[in-house]
Amino acid sequence: MPNLKRILDKLSPKTFYYDWKARQPTEHLMHSFDHVEFKKLLKYKDDTGHPQYRKYFNARYWLRQNVRRALLLKLNITRPMKILDIGAGFGYFPYAAHFYGHDVIGIDLPDDVLFKKACDFLKVDCRDYRIEPMTPMPSFGDRFDFVTAFQICFNGHIEGAPWEADKWDFFLEDLFKNHMNEGGRVYLEMNWNSTIQGWLPANVEALFKTKYKGQFDGPARIMLFAPVEK
Repeated sequence: MPNLKRILDKLSPKTFYYDWKARQPTEHLMHSFDHVEFKKLLKYKDDTGHPQYRKYFNARYWLRQNVRRALLLKLNITRPMKILDIGAGFGYFPYAAHFYGHDVIGIDLPDDVLFKKACDFLKVDCRDYRIEPMTPMPSFGDRFDFVTAFQICFNGHIEGAPWEADKWDFFLEDLFKNHMNEGGRVYLEMNWNSTIQGWLPANVEALFKTKYKGQFDGPARIMLFAPVEK
């Protein structure tokens, strides 16, 4: 049943539609950098302690995934925005968002050599930062119109015990109060968590729907808005 839930979530007509729309801009981006030089970054893959990151060198696949995300979020037709991408990784999403005219800062773990080298290669502005629960984030020099986070791991996903509502509430309150412009939005794409056999604990889902007016696109993708004033 868990595997079936995950498969069905990936097979929505919307996913297929935006994947089709992403083909042409993906090919444009594929021609925008030197792939031979890019592959040379493989020498850094073991410095991270995560040799499975080799999969991210499949640039066409990951660019298409992130162009699809950009199109799904209407970044191709919205005014230029300042975007903070949490967990930028290789920088594919900031690279795609920049293609559509947006100013993007990414953040990711300070000790990940490969991610840093890849972002530098793609000329993505990625800052070193590790998100810790119940700890406010520092200023990144500006306020943002949009905050994105894909394949989220900072919420305890890897450790197995995902954040409960209190940790998410602290994180989101800090984002909206201290880092975002009025009318800003937060978009989350959750990872499946085997500990809870789902994407979110029930109390987190309730928090998102009530306080942050969460709009769910399937069980794993959520758009959040400034908290409801009491």
